[in-house]
Amino acid sequence: MKLYKFGGSSVKDATAMRKVTSIIEEEPECSIVVISATKNTTNELELIAKYSLNNLDRARHQWLSTLKRHQQICEDLGVYVSFEHISDEVLELTQSLNCLNEIEPKLMDQLYSVGERISTLILNSYLQKAITRKVSLKDVREVLFTDEQWSFACPIVERIKDCAWPITNNEIILTQGFIGRTVDGATTTLGREGSDFSATLLAQAHGCNEVCIWTDVEGVATLDPRLSSEAQFLSTMSYDQAATLASLGAKVLFKRTLEPAKKEGFLVRVKSTMKPDLAGTVISSIPNESKYIAMAVEGSFISIIGRELSQDILKNYLLEKEISPLSISSTENSISFEIAKQKMNSAVDHIHDLILTNLHNV
Repeated sequence: MKLYKFGGSSVKDATAMRKVTSIIEEEPECSIVVISATKNTTNELELIAKYSLNNLDRARHQWLSTLKRHQQICEDLGVYVSFEHISDEVLELTQSLNCLNEIEPKLMDQLYSVGERISTLILNSYLQKAITRKVSLKDVREVLFTDEQWSFACPIVERIKDCAWPITNNEIILTQGFIGRTVDGATTTLGREGSDFSATLLAQAHGCNEVCIWTDVEGVATLDPRLSSEAQFLSTMSYDQAATLASLGAKVLFKRTLEPAKKEGFLVRVKSTMKPDLAGTVISSIPNESKYIAMAVEGSFISIIGRELSQDILKNYLLEKEISPLSISSTENSISFEIAKQKMNSAVDHIHDLILTNLHNV
């Protein structure tokens, strides 16, 4: 049994949702589908909260703009979805935030949840008419229990397992990423970009043997493709390698995503909705054997993951390129360099060249 998770860029408009539908339809083993809010919706919800503090009219105008965009997706897909109850909820939340005159984290989590709930309503309506398999829309808050750390909640794994949904043959469960609930019923969120973590938690609870995370890139890359057109996509990585890269600032995966996968031993694939025939990156217990595997750039820091890394060798390599690190730190399988701003671009290029020269991408 497989779980498919689609990010915000994969459900950003009607064309994207049609593509998602065809991907789901072509995989009979896909039994659970987790989706994010449509692209930019979470950012818009943050604006609504901000505006609510001192300008209710502006907050409501922003909400109507967000709502209209989703109504347009429905129109383009040829489906009708009522958002009346969600719209009432948003307007009540804006009023509550205005009265408090602060963005109270508990209320913010409730507002955040609106994005995923709307996107699943739309995709559910389209799937009902577009595919022959039974589709059951579920509220993830029925099963994904967390503590009360608003905006960055920790899951209660055993409770999630106890509440797992029964899944019948030829059925697809469609649900939300990112959001959960406390034992007392309050809505929580797992942190920005936490839908990947939702996916692996649900896979763990339902006994899935594979999670496929569908995004707008072809897998996990040697370097963020937005920083270099020379970035190559990795064919394989271990759980620890991918988790380390994420913790160092790489954006392709949420940093806690691989915890359930590593514990249960199921595969995680990262693939592109735009190029679904490509293999993507397979993350498992088997490590990538390259000495230098990939790098992450965050602020003034460049981090490299690999095997048996040497601070001295890498420092001397940079010095040969006339780049003197401001500081160096390391873990078992990573080294991080702080680089002066004026040398940053050069350091990124040279370190990436080193990775590509030594990469065994098989």
